[in-house]
Amino acid sequence: MTQLFYPTRNIIGVYPVWKCRQLTEVGRVDLVANPLPIAEYLARPLTRRGRWMMQAIDNETGEFRLFYESSFKHNFRECPLRIGERNDRGKLIPISRGFAPTVPDRIALANVLRNLHRDDIFVYADDLRLIEK
Repeated sequence: MTQLFYPTRNIIGVYPVWKCRQLTEVGRVDLVANPLPIAEYLARPLTRRGRWMMQAIDNETGEFRLFYESSFKHNFRECPLRIGERNDRGKLIPISRGFAPTVPDRIALANVLRNLHRDDIFVYADDLRLIEK
């Protein structure tokens, strides 16, 4: 079990109000290796996202939750997002500029994605920071 501070609302443009969370980590997902499909991004376009997503049990509620590593208080940073596509070898190749962690840029990203109707297009955090367990 780990005690970490995470925003009560993890939304771009909203100043974080920290809440202490007791978490039991289940796993981690690298969103460069496993980027978000268009529909998943569009379901919550203003969520503050980063490269690494922790899968955990919130011990207070007993619920399985997802937490972006870059949103924890001890490591807080805003990450730009990009659109990428997979090449023939499965490597993710950027095909867009970086979209800043601002409401106007995230709305612009959502508008671009709504016009793309391809299954090989993804959204990922343009963050090179590595996380070690």
